[in-house]
Amino acid sequence: MKKERKMLTDRQKKQKICGYLLCIVLLCGGLWWAAEMNGLHLSWEKAFYATEEGHGYGPSEKILLSYGEDMDGLAGMGRGSFFFSGSGTFQYVIGRMERTETEGMLSTVRLLKTFPLIWMEYGGEAYSFAGQAEAKYWFDGKAILGSCQNEEIKEVFLEWGYRKENGEWTYLHETTIPVEEDGFFWLDLSGSWKEMLLEGLYGYGTEGDILLEGIGVKYLEGRGEGGEVLYRKWMDDTGKLVETDPRG
Repeated sequence: MKKERKMLTDRQKKQKICGYLLCIVLLCGGLWWAAEMNGLHLSWEKAFYATEEGHGYGPSEKILLSYGEDMDGLAGMGRGSFFFSGSGTFQYVIGRMERTETEGMLSTVRLLKTFPLIWMEYGGEAYSFAGQAEAKYWFDGKAILGSCQNEEIKEVFLEWGYRKENGEWTYLHETTIPVEEDGFFWLDLSGSWKEMLLEGLYGYGTEGDILLEGIGVKYLEGRGEGGEVLYRKWMDDTGKLVETDPRG
């Protein structure tokens, strides 16, 4: 009789332990479900696609580039992967949504790594690129992004700078960038961004945030494998984009 009672007691202990473990698993699962509902994820890839879905576009067919930034500037880069140390680090991810003969679509997402291995959705936007090639300034990522729809274009020549409200251009730079197989190209402006701040090329938003929306591409030239010019696009004095094909 005593042995049966002891066995019953052991069985009850095991049941209690299993019950506690089940409660812990359910609690953790519930907490993580609540975290994901509030934009927290265990991987930056999942956070990237969740951000796209939350903003009503995507999903991207391919992740093209991922790079990180701390408060002092770029901390490092990696194509498709990035490892951070510390917390409060921004990660910028660019994805290819689609590419046709007349239009390219890129997805730009900004994530925040709040704790080790936890990424938070921070913002996202889709960019459309028309014509054979086009480049645009991405404010959040401090970069110029571009997409070539003409597969013959292997590199682009850019003249970019700061466009004032009166249409005058200043801080002009010339840069040649290779075009990748998927038609994507980009230019990191994090260092130039700081220089422009020091030169006073900025304004203040309603919340006192520093804005640099005046950065843009004045002239774009698409070149073939042999350096021949295949396409030109530039911004005229009124801010309108003009494009030509030298081949007629």
